Amino acid sequence: MAPDPDRKKIEEIEMDQQIQSILTHGEKESAQDKLVLSPEDEKYLHGFSFAALSFSAIYFYAMGDKLFALASVVGGVFFPPTLFILPFFARVRAWRMRKWYDFSEYKKIQKMWDAAGLYGIILLVLVFYLSFQFFVIPLFHNLTNSLGTTDLNNVIQNANELLNQ
Repeated sequence: MAPDPDRKKIEEIEMDQQIQSILTHGEKESAQDKLVLSPEDEKYLHGFSFAALSFSAIYFYAMGDKLFALASVVGGVFFPPTLFILPFFARVRAWRMRKWYDFSEYKKIQKMWDAAGLYGIILLVLVFYLSFQFFVIPLFHNLTNSLGTTDLNNVIQNANELLNQ
């Protein structure tokens, strides 16, 4: 069968329209540009992101927001509360910075990121708890037993004496 010449002409016109759209808008338009969100979706969009709390730089970079990725790294080093402030803006930034074709796609991906972030927080708390339980407390007990006292002030004083010898 020979290709339909009318179909080919329609495809060429659609391609020209897409190229014209890219030239005028700078990028391909998506359904997101025309989407009106319900109040429930707006509430979800302005919610807290556990992924941004756990994996801030990785999350923002993956969502296409290199500025917030850099801000999370620099802010985390020089002003650590930044790491607790940015997750309140993460979902809105992800919605604006990356092209989504519908809100259900966006919500599905954000839920996967949030689940990973929550698991990351749980794992971090567990690692800190176990390391404290099995390394810090036994080390303190060994130190106090070797110095023959359980009073913290005496331990510090004896440790200083040992260091000054």
